[in-house]
Amino acid sequence: MNTKVVVAIVTFYPKPEGIRFNLACQTIKNALTAGHRVVVVDGSPADVGEHFKNLGALVFSQHHKGLGSAKRQSAFHAQEMVMAEDRSIILMDEAEKDLSVVIPELIAPIMSGEAGVCVLGRTEEAWKSWPEFQQKSEQAANAVFAKVTGKELDIMMGPVAFSWGFVHFFVSNDPKAAGVDDNYIQHYGTLSAIKNGVPVVGVKTDWRYPEVQRAEESTVLVGAMLEKRQAQLDKLTHAYPILWRLGR
Repeated sequence: MNTKVVVAIVTFYPKPEGIRFNLACQTIKNALTAGHRVVVVDGSPADVGEHFKNLGALVFSQHHKGLGSAKRQSAFHAQEMVMAEDRSIILMDEAEKDLSVVIPELIAPIMSGEAGVCVLGRTEEAWKSWPEFQQKSEQAANAVFAKVTGKELDIMMGPVAFSWGFVHFFVSNDPKAAGVDDNYIQHYGTLSAIKNGVPVVGVKTDWRYPEVQRAEESTVLVGAMLEKRQAQLDKLTHAYPILWRLGR
């Protein structure tokens, strides 16, 4: 089994500049340097995607509006690359999270046959690197996920790795049909995998929130981020029990 993964990310930046764009470039470069492949679904102006292509990523234009659609598209293209290159694992990551140093830890339970899906988690020390308001909202959402599924995972961390045979949980889900927000495909796919008996494990690592991102979000962007995190908490705690009940 090939231990190199296909990293699937979604991007949108108004210009090829700024903290988040630079972090995305770092994520792509370091993943490629480590021997992984990177698939990007990009909804930005054309010159942004060209930057990612020049770094070596396989870039696709976003076909449909909405973050959920873009994430499903990224998982689909990652599956195609897995099959074309005899790789075996897909990592749905967030563009600003450079996970290159923790990928071996994250996928180890899949490699050993212990798990089909691995959810990246945070150690106690790693949690402290997040903005305080985000720590509180994400821990609250994690608690609801655990209550609904019976599985304690740091689902709010975001990145999820899975054997390519389980990609349908992340490509074929339809949250809108259940009347819930369509953004959080990693969450919904993981929930569905648990519901359907797939072995799902959490892997805690010491990966830290980028200091430059925390500084920006705790100062100039603090108002917008507080609103975003509260909305995220409300939407997900509403969605989890509905999707679990429906078996989606």
